[in-house]
Amino acid sequence: MSDSMVAESAVLFYREGSSDKIYQLQLQPDTKTAGWVVNFQYGRRGSTLTEGTKTQKPVDFEVAAKVFRAAITQKKAKGYTEDTSGKVFAMSHNEENNTGIVPQLLNNIEEHDINAYIANNNFMMQQKFDGKRMMICMDSNGIKAINRRGLTCGFPDVIKEALLDEAPVSEFLLDGECVGEEYFAFDLLEYNGKDIRSLGARDRYDLLLEHFEGISPNNFQVVKCAMTPKNKRIMLDKVREDGNEGIVLKHKDAPYKPGRPNKLGDQLKFKFVATADVIVTAVNDKRSVAMAVYPDGRKADQQLINIGNCTIPPNHEIPKVDDVIEVRYLYAYPNGALYQPIYLGPRTDKEPYSCKVNQLKYKAGTEDEE
Repeated sequence: MSDSMVAESAVLFYREGSSDKIYQLQLQPDTKTAGWVVNFQYGRRGSTLTEGTKTQKPVDFEVAAKVFRAAITQKKAKGYTEDTSGKVFAMSHNEENNTGIVPQLLNNIEEHDINAYIANNNFMMQQKFDGKRMMICMDSNGIKAINRRGLTCGFPDVIKEALLDEAPVSEFLLDGECVGEEYFAFDLLEYNGKDIRSLGARDRYDLLLEHFEGISPNNFQVVKCAMTPKNKRIMLDKVREDGNEGIVLKHKDAPYKPGRPNKLGDQLKFKFVATADVIVTAVNDKRSVAMAVYPDGRKADQQLINIGNCTIPPNHEIPKVDDVIEVRYLYAYPNGALYQPIYLGPRTDKEPYSCKVNQLKYKAGTEDEE
């Protein structure tokens, strides 16, 4: 073995809220061949870990070393650190990307709940867009986009230039969804240097509409809002008829609270189409990957539940084992398999433990329907 061919290992930690996870990675020679392999273990700290490999067969040292370092980079980009405290981004190369700003996350409601919210004058409705959740912040340090984990992220230049050229003030924080090269703003959290999260959703929306409506119509839109039962019903029917993803309901007097509430909360979402975040467990032949989810996403020693395979379109890169991806499907069978899954893209802002079986929607009439 050459002096430059040295076995390596890494141990990374992640702690946020109730999550306390460990990720182990080894670059080591294969005992049966002259090749090298990269193996990993992950799970909740103190529990039995799930094992896997980044190399389906032994490879040259240079290839294995590249896979090893890429895996470490990917985990650190998600907030893992060498610091045993597990503090997000502590002592990692992404420390400068930790903004400390995270969005409010929404719980799901079911079809039978919708009518009550439509009739309730305290709730307003907006269309839910099928894109990438993104907050945009502009201050004295410039303009940046922030993903749902609080990391700075890239966003289209046309959106950036539109806001730099046409934004009414030099300091603001928007919450919205990026779809291709268009940004759909649905909330305003900071304006002219003032934090307005404590204002009710209706007051924040009025400020958003007043100051940001009409900016670069081709690349920036303020999401429309329905306030009355009649207009909410019209919007619901229109969004459904047009084949869009769903709607969001917000209590008009509710402040903006980062994170996800334990109970339903004052901001809720309803999807017309079923989507799921799943874990890639294998890369098959003919551009297909195997998918799985956790029973409840909490215990690391639980076995993953296989939910079938999904074809990756030719215009997308094939995801790797251990990646989290998003798929759209019609329904899940009682055994968990997804019917007609369609690949939507990678979810670099999600962790494997967020991929739970209870997110699946089952075909009506089955005993496992939720």
